[in-house]
Amino acid sequence: MKGEKKYLSLFVIIFFVLNGSIYGQVTPEVTWPEASSIVYGQKMSDVILTGGSAQDEGETVAGEFVFDSPFDDPDFEPDADTYDAPINFIPDDQETYETVSSTIELLVNKAPAKVELSNLLQTYDGDEKPVTVTTIPEGLAVTITYDGSPTIPINADTYLVEATIVDNNYEGTASDNLVIQKATATVTLSDLVQTYDGTEKPVTVTTDPEGLALIITYDGLEDEPVNVGTYAVVATVNDTNYEGTASDNLVIQKATATVTLSDLVQTYDGTEKPVTVTTDPIGLSVVVTYDGLETIPIDAGTYALVATVDDDNYEGEANGTLQITPLTINVTADALSKTYGDVDPELTFGFAPELIGDDTFTGELEREAGEDVGFYEIEQGSL
Repeated sequence: MKGEKKYLSLFVIIFFVLNGSIYGQVTPEVTWPEASSIVYGQKMSDVILTGGSAQDEGETVAGEFVFDSPFDDPDFEPDADTYDAPINFIPDDQETYETVSSTIELLVNKAPAKVELSNLLQTYDGDEKPVTVTTIPEGLAVTITYDGSPTIPINADTYLVEATIVDNNYEGTASDNLVIQKATATVTLSDLVQTYDGTEKPVTVTTDPEGLALIITYDGLEDEPVNVGTYAVVATVNDTNYEGTASDNLVIQKATATVTLSDLVQTYDGTEKPVTVTTDPIGLSVVVTYDGLETIPIDAGTYALVATVDDDNYEGEANGTLQITPLTINVTADALSKTYGDVDPELTFGFAPELIGDDTFTGELEREAGEDVGFYEIEQGSL
């Protein structure tokens, strides 16, 4: 119609953006997924989301779950920790549904590191004996304990060593035994030849280093010997930090005794004639021989004497001569007479002292030659 105005109806849809949402969009109900744990050194691309959904009045809303910064970078390698990681549900139909944001737990575990212990066998020298610890990767901080203590040991012993990594991103441990061996000490024995005097005869033992405690045995016993003999000596270091031993023989020689002989001239009387022997020290046993025999002589004669001390702890000897002189018998011829021309009477005699035992006279008296009347001497003849 002429003069009739025509209008074009324009329907303008105005969207208001409120808090990041487009006014008029529907907010779906989101069940958030769970994130798989990863290990330090892995990337966000290794994280797997499982579960999770979005619904609108019972209907599934299509879309995807996407981490937000900085976890949205697939090459991002987070430190070991537990994170509340920001995450978004981004619907496919962004005109109808709005994006929903939240956080989910993301666990980044510490990466395992290798711990190696070395220098586990050492020898005591008075200094601390730490073990050597290396880690792979290198240079990680480590706490070390010895039998549960952080104190580095010095003394010889066996210690349980435990090394534990102390690091934000790595974990690892190792354990073994540290053995600190005893150091070797030099043991020297002296005074190995001594002479009996009735007192104990210990050997002298020195050590390097000096002053170490020792266990000393003589033929396996700790009693120090007194008597003459040969003893196997073993001296063993008895110390926390040192070891060492020495062995040899201790010889205790016999002491020299003085032997004195007396009663060396005696007179035959039919009995044994031992000499008298004294010793210093007194009372020692002595073996006496007479011309090489231990039989004590009786008969008159000269005998070579050897007197030898017979004792475990003393030695000594004396030599001499025993003289047994004959017993003097006084013989008196009886006074006799005869008549000229008669046969001589038997020449008889008396004597003193009496003969001993079965001793008898042999032979006979004789008179001075002659047959004329007169006095004639009676002589010993062959008596």
